[in-house]
Amino acid sequence: MTMGFRCNRDGTTRIWAYIGNDDPTRGESHGAIGLAKRIAERLNGNALVIDRVMMQDCFKDTHETAQRIKTLAAQHGAPDLVIGHAAKESLFTQSPLPTIFIPTSLPSMADDLFRGTALDGVVPHHLTTDNLKHAQTEFDCRHPDLPRPLTAIFTTSLWQYSDQDNLFHDLARHGHLDGTVYFCPSRRTEPDLYQTLTNRFKSIAIHTGRVEHIRIIAPSYTSIEHGYNPYNGLVAAADHAILLGESQSILSECITRGRAIYTDTPYAVAHTLLAQRYVRDFNRHDPRQPLAGTELPPLNVTDHIAAHIAEKFNAFALQRTCDPHGMAMKNPFVHAPNLNQPRF
Repeated sequence: MTMGFRCNRDGTTRIWAYIGNDDPTRGESHGAIGLAKRIAERLNGNALVIDRVMMQDCFKDTHETAQRIKTLAAQHGAPDLVIGHAAKESLFTQSPLPTIFIPTSLPSMADDLFRGTALDGVVPHHLTTDNLKHAQTEFDCRHPDLPRPLTAIFTTSLWQYSDQDNLFHDLARHGHLDGTVYFCPSRRTEPDLYQTLTNRFKSIAIHTGRVEHIRIIAPSYTSIEHGYNPYNGLVAAADHAILLGESQSILSECITRGRAIYTDTPYAVAHTLLAQRYVRDFNRHDPRQPLAGTELPPLNVTDHIAAHIAEKFNAFALQRTCDPHGMAMKNPFVHAPNLNQPRF
C-alpha cells in the first residue's frame, strides 16, 4: 500500500500541536497536545508541541512568528499535520504546506463529529490510562492517610456560582461529605470568591457537627501553579466529583474513569451526557442520597477522534501525491466516524 505524500524526505509524519500564546495549562491546549500525541501514535510519527515559551526562548533573534515557524520546520522537519485553535494559516508559509491544517477549537471539532450522537458534548483531552495511573500514584504518595471517601470539587469561574449552601449543608448533615473534601481551583477561579466558598464550607462542617468527620483541603491556585497540582490525581483517585462553573474539558476528563460528575451549570451540558447519567444536575440531587461514584463505562473520545483524523490524513495524503504543493485540507470532520465501533 502506498503511504501517500509526506512533507519530509525521511517519510516520517510530523504532527504539530500549535498552542501559540494560549495558556498551555488551559484545557483546550492540553487537549490539542493529547490529540496530537494520539494521532502521532496512529501514524507512527512524531508529535511536537509549540507554545509561547518555545517560540520566545528559542528564537530571540526574531519576533516574526512566520519566520520562527520556518526555522522550526527547518530544524524539526516540516509539519504534515497542524492542530491547534491558535494556529493561523497565514503564519505557515513554509514549503511544502501541511497536508491537513486544523485551526478548529476542540469543542467545535467534537460538535462536528458527534452532534446528535451518544458522544455529544465530550471533547478530546490529554489524559490517558497510563498518566492517570502515574497521577494516582503521586497523589497517594502525597496523601497516604487521606480519609475516604474522597470528594473532589473542581472550580472554574465562580461569578455565576449559585449559592448551594443549603444543599452542601444537608449533604454534610447526612454524612455524605464525610471523609475528605478536596477543592481544586483553576486559572479561571477568582481568588476572593474561592476563599469565600472554602470558608463557607468550613463553617458548614462546624454547623452540622461533622467537623471531626470532614477533612477539607483547599489549596490556592497560586500554590498549585507553582507547586503540586492535584488535578490529574483527583481525576484518577476521587470517589465523587463536583464541578462548580463551566468546563467541557473537566467534564470530559472526569468521565474517563466512569465516574459521574455533578455540575451546578447543567444548562451548558449536552443533553445526551445528562441522559446517560455521566453528568448530573447538582441542584437536583437529593441530599438524603449519597453522591454517585464510579459506576459507568469509562468514556474517552480522544482516541476515537485521533483515529478519525489519522484516517482522513492518510486518504488526503494519497490524493496529494499527485500535487505535493497543493493546499492543506482544512476540515477533516466532514463525516462523523463510525459510532458502531468500540469507543470506550
